[in-house]
Amino acid sequence: MNAVKLFKKNASTTELKSASAIEKSSRVVGVLGAKGGVGATTISINLAAAFALHTHSRVALFDANLQQPDAACLLNRLPRYSLLDLARRSALDGEIIAACAEQIYLDNNKSAGKMFGLYSPPLEANLALQFPSGDLLRLLSLMKKQDGTVVVDLPRTISRELVSMLDLCDSVILVVEPTVTALAAARRWFEIFKDLEFESDQVITVLNRSGGKLKEIEKQLSMDLGGFPLLRVPNAYEVCESASIEGVPALVKYPRQGFSKGITEIFQFCQSVVREV
Repeated sequence: MNAVKLFKKNASTTELKSASAIEKSSRVVGVLGAKGGVGATTISINLAAAFALHTHSRVALFDANLQQPDAACLLNRLPRYSLLDLARRSALDGEIIAACAEQIYLDNNKSAGKMFGLYSPPLEANLALQFPSGDLLRLLSLMKKQDGTVVVDLPRTISRELVSMLDLCDSVILVVEPTVTALAAARRWFEIFKDLEFESDQVITVLNRSGGKLKEIEKQLSMDLGGFPLLRVPNAYEVCESASIEGVPALVKYPRQGFSKGITEIFQFCQSVVREV
């Protein structure tokens, strides 16, 4: 038995209850960077914005990167409350969870309700080290019980907790860029997804910053997918950098750009995937 299946088999009773025995009322979309620096957090932010703009349900962005919580930084926010504040409470309900969100409004008319809630780990490194083991999974499980959509910026280190968090996801978006190292990392993740028995339409591979000179790498990625669909998002460094300076998603600031159209395509694909629960 390989290590990934062993992780899943040896998950604690508490983890298994969190991941499989909960009432599944929220859609959870996990965004996973094949490696660091491929743009997974930027994709997560803009995908959360797409759900908020195009659906009528509550949308949350859950940053699960304890050591490098970049979502708040890219949105130019210092959240009043963090996931640690939630983790320290022994009893949580929907009202408390909603009250601890940092609201990201997507237009000037706040009454229009186009917004999503940001849930970030503490930005101070010493506080991140105090985060109780297993509580990311517990909090995500609780958010899964709420109505709406949760976009999760997943950690990139394989662990028992990550495997259990993947079990909570209705769709997983693997973000890759056209480099040799990212391609090698993607191959490893494809094997992990197969070991976890993910369905072919449950995993979406997103080639971020596509359309450059490395056509052979893009071609090789297409050959290595193993049945998982591939979507492309064009390189838009300046667009994303400009949007992050203002603390708004690029999808909102530059809706006609190719990057924004790529995000919309990812959103539409997620909408088309309906899993039985």
